[in-house]
Amino acid sequence: NAAFALSVEPGNATLRARQTQVRSLRARGAPSLPVPLAEECASNPFLRWDAPAVRAWCGARDTGTASPAACLGALRAAKDEFRA
Repeated sequence: NAAFALSVEPGNATLRARQTQVRSLRARGAPSLPVPLAEECASNPFLRWDAPAVRAWCGARDTGTASPAACLGALRAAKDEFRA
């Protein structure tokens, strides 16, 4: 999930920190969930569809940035096809 999110928003420092944290937790066999909602909102592109970087990502795929539904649809389709 973090790899996909970083492909959408490579400059998201919160997301990079979360990825590092999750790797550390998993290495110790610890759960990586739950996550505070504020952290999820700052790192999940599906919850950040209106962030400028995510909108730009959607626009670069010719989905049009005016429609939230088009952006979410583009994110879902890309996630379905994503291979890390």
